[in-house]
Amino acid sequence: MDPIEVIDDDASDSHVSDASSDSEASEFATLAQRSQLRPAGSALTFVPYADWEPERSYNSEPTIRYNVEWKLFVKNRGQAGESELDVVISPRKFWKHVLRPKLTDASANKPWKEEKTKLVLSVTDRKTGHITKQFPELDVDWPFVTKQFRE
Repeated sequence: MDPIEVIDDDASDSHVSDASSDSEASEFATLAQRSQLRPAGSALTFVPYADWEPERSYNSEPTIRYNVEWKLFVKNRGQAGESELDVVISPRKFWKHVLRPKLTDASANKPWKEEKTKLVLSVTDRKTGHITKQFPELDVDWPFVTKQFRE
């Protein structure tokens, strides 16, 4: 099987300004520019976050798809969790914009503190085993996770 080249839009995080002084026009131009940066050729990619539509099916597009199973445990008892199927945005963007807000909501006003994060990722387009990794608190090593998709 040919190696899969992974291209994601995580690097664009450092180029997007959070300053409120940016005009709407320049923000739109930045998003438009980012969304047009799709690689040529047959490389599988993540869908750029700026282009991602959560309810849309990407079955007919050559994207990397993976599943995420998450569970929130307190004293070895499950408190919340679910499976996220056919995720097409980069793991870092998925964490930032989808999963972390869900975890924050699930643990709002609770007396516990995060001790570790355990990720279980499975790529749906190839016959690759699950990727399982634990990290302290919520400090996920996203370059490591993205590298696993490349191998």
